[in-house]
Amino acid sequence: MEVAPRWLFYALAAALGLCASGWNGVFFAEVARAVPAAALGSVTGRALTITFAGVVVGPSVAGFLLSTLAPAIALLGLMAVALAGSLLAWAGVVKSRRLTRRDHADPVSL
Repeated sequence: MEVAPRWLFYALAAALGLCASGWNGVFFAEVARAVPAAALGSVTGRALTITFAGVVVGPSVAGFLLSTLAPAIALLGLMAVALAGSLLAWAGVVKSRRLTRRDHADPVSL
């Protein structure tokens, strides 16, 4: 079995680190923009809880599934969960933007 060069591993790890560290600020800026000021603390707390619960539980669940199921089935299941979460998040953003537009609509045009 051929092994990739060590420099390639380090380059990919650095690229992943750069990508992984950039989403957090964008995510919380969007959360802060999408909710009223009175609910900001509650909503960011919930967002942090959900986000980091996945960070804590995700690797254990992935390891368990990979060790008990065929790897292809386990990975397809994990991809399905990630897709479902992404679609739910997207639907929440769309709904939030609709509500924000409605709340900021011109009262004369209503």
